[in-house]
This record gives sequence, structure tokens and C-alpha cells, in this order.
Amino acid sequence: MAKNFDTLCNNILTAIGGRENIADCYHCFTRLRLTVADPSKVDKEALEKSGIMKLIVSGNQYQCVIGTDVQDVYPQFCKIANIEEKALVAENLDTKAEKKALSFKTVFDAVIDAVSGCIQPLLPGIICAGMIKMIVSVFGPAILGVIPEGSDLLTVLTMAGDAPFYFLPVMLGYTGARKFGLNPVTGMILGGLLLHPTYTALVEAGQAFKVYGIPASLVSYASSVVPMILITWVASFVEKFLNKYIPNIVKMMTVMPLTVLIMLPLVYCVLAPLGNNLGTALASFILAIPNYLGGFGIGIIGAIYIVLVMTGMHLPVIMAIAVTYFTVGHEDVVLASSGPATMACAGVALGVWLKSKKADNKQLGFSCFTSNILGGVSEPICYGILLPYKKSWLYQAIGAFVGAAIVGFTKTGVYTITSGAGFVAWMGYAGGSASNLLWGCVGLAASFIIPFILIMVLGYGEEKA
Repeated sequence: MAKNFDTLCNNILTAIGGRENIADCYHCFTRLRLTVADPSKVDKEALEKSGIMKLIVSGNQYQCVIGTDVQDVYPQFCKIANIEEKALVAENLDTKAEKKALSFKTVFDAVIDAVSGCIQPLLPGIICAGMIKMIVSVFGPAILGVIPEGSDLLTVLTMAGDAPFYFLPVMLGYTGARKFGLNPVTGMILGGLLLHPTYTALVEAGQAFKVYGIPASLVSYASSVVPMILITWVASFVEKFLNKYIPNIVKMMTVMPLTVLIMLPLVYCVLAPLGNNLGTALASFILAIPNYLGGFGIGIIGAIYIVLVMTGMHLPVIMAIAVTYFTVGHEDVVLASSGPATMACAGVALGVWLKSKKADNKQLGFSCFTSNILGGVSEPICYGILLPYKKSWLYQAIGAFVGAAIVGFTKTGVYTITSGAGFVAWMGYAGGSASNLLWGCVGLAASFIIPFILIMVLGYGEEKA
């Protein structure tokens, strides 16, 4: 059921100068966009304090940044103001007007904005999957054993928890399309290409195939993030080009098929492999860090590990150390530092839960904390807290760095993989010496406590998402 935003809508309507001052009204994915007839009638200060996150003024247009709730605010605003509703428009339609000089900061901000814009709308589904995985982890055979191994209930709950992650490319096809101005159906079709049973069978069999004579890369893209962000971004330019030159009378029959046909070789032969190769190259680079920096390097891996999780690039890293783990029986670099990284996320979530003033943020903090500490699922925290609130990301990195450095300098290794860990993360360090377990617990405790204290003392920028 949609929330009631009558107070917010009335505040905006009054501050904008009333219905008679609104020349046009529509919305994108995060903003209510109001074009006014007379800017002098707008009470800008009142509009900024009306309950919106931020006000952006572009000529006679007043953009009220509301967030994803705008999809509920817009119809209520139109009803109160007696304005006819219009279809959602692309978020990036102001790109030219807001174009900034090229620099590392602008590029970095653009990348973060793209990742956030594609993933943030998926947060409810990611939290849902995290909560179900938590139930499986706690009540399944791994801990309490209430749900027995091989039972139908365990099977169906496992499928429900895995589905949002496995089909992430399709969901990113939708949200990426919305972010970059591509037809959402086209985006989902392109996402489906990476998960089609025929393609996955070819990957499993190692059977080479070509697209228009170009050799395709055989890689599993389930749960991947970067490939679909690249694909939807490029596809948006292809579709816009076709829309510009194809006559309206045949657009419905031609634009989408041509977009997909043009994208086929780009998807299988260029963009998806590029996203995967970025992860593989990064894995090689990361695994080399401890060779030069020792325990300090393992601290760095802990600090950036969540970034790898957020982009899906942790999978190549895990694959790279799998041989070591299964050959030697323990692993003291990636797995050893991933535990502190996960516990640092839990510390952040607990801090957000207890520190937040907004009810929505308290609820977010609570759900993220429980799914992480009980089920070891970090994605809801990554996309729901760390990405929107940069301070919390910094605190998490500091906590993870300290915890992983403790583990690194004491040469503590992981002997048991505990499925994302959560509150049983300490069990991963059991199996070696008593000191191995002790220092593992110390590292986890430090990584949890540090970001929690930082948020409780300094806050996390709740008003500056």
C-alpha cells in the first residue's frame, strides 16, 4: 500500500505558488519536476524545508529530489493539485544542462551514481533475499537443524533466497534501463541473454560458439553486476540513435528488435566479458598486495572487500584462492579478511539502527543488521546504507581495515568456510592453533566495534544521502 504523502504534497504546492503557477508537472525516478509560470511566486526557502531531500533549480524548473518514494508522491501531488498525470521520464535528461568538467572526481561520482541508480531500486528484493537466507542459515542444518537437510522446505526456501541474486542480471536490465533511458523491456531481454538455459549449458560444456562470426566468451554471469550496467548503458545509446532516425510509424516493430540484434555481439563478445575481465584482473592485483605489504596489505583487502561484493567482482577473487584453500586446508588472505569486512558492515547497520532519527532509516538499519549478523548477508547494507551514505562507507572501511590488519599481522587463517559468516564468523578461524582462533575473534570484534562507535559519535550523514 502506498504511503500517505498529503502533508508533503501540500507543502510543495503552497511553496511553489499554488496550482495556477504550475506550467508543467512530471517526474523521473527520484525527482518531482515542476515547471513554473512565474519564478517570483516560488518560496524557495519554504520549498527546501517542505520535506524534500534537496531542491535543484534549472531555469523555470524546480526539481524536488524525493528519492524512490516519488513514484507514490507524484500521483498524490497530481490529485491534490488537480493535474493530469504523465509517464515517468528518464533520470538523466538533464545531463547536458548539468555537464561538468571532466576530472577524476566527476568520473568517480558518475560511476557511483550509475551503480547506485541501477542497484538502489533493487534494495527491497535484496533485503528480502537476505532475510530468507538468514532463515535458512539459522534454522537449517548449518546451525539449529530445525529444517532438516534434503527437506522440501529447505529446498524451496533456498530457491527463494537465491532467486533475486541469481536473476540479478535481469533485474539490473530493468533498473539499468530506467537509469540510462532505455526501454525497460529491452533491458530485461538483454539480461535474460546472460542467463538463457542454452547459453548456460554451453558454458558448462565449454562448447565454443560465435555471434555473427565473432567468438563469444564462455562465462557464467549469474549474480553478476558490472556486465549489465555496461550493457544497459551502451544499449541506451543504440536505442536512442534508432529512435532518432526510424519513422514513428514503424518504431514499435523495429526499434526493440534492432536494438537487441545490434547488442547481441556486444553482449556476448565485448561488454559482458569486459565486466568479467575487470574482476579477474582485479583479483590478480589484489592477491599480489600482501606479497609487498604483508599484514598491512591484508588490511587493505579487508577495507576494499565490500566494494568487490557490491560490484560482483569478489567472485573471481574467491575462485582465485579456492585452489589454495582446498590444497592447504586453510586460507589467510581473502577469506581471512572477508570476515572482518562483513562484521564491519554489521557494526555500521547496528549504528544506523540506533542512531537514526527517521523511522525508515531505523527500519532499514534493523533489517540490514539482522540479515547480516544472523545470516551473513552483506548486500542489503552495501546497497541500502554504504552506497547512499558515504560516511558510513568510510567507517566500514576503517573498521574492516583494522580487523583484517590484526588478522594479517598475526598470520591468522580461515580453516572453515562459514557461508558468509554473520555471528558464526569466528568458527571460520577454528581448526588451527588456539592463538589462531583468539586473533580471529579479536579481528572480528575490532571490525565490528570501530564503525559502530564512529557512527554513534560522529553520525553518518543521515540528511545527506
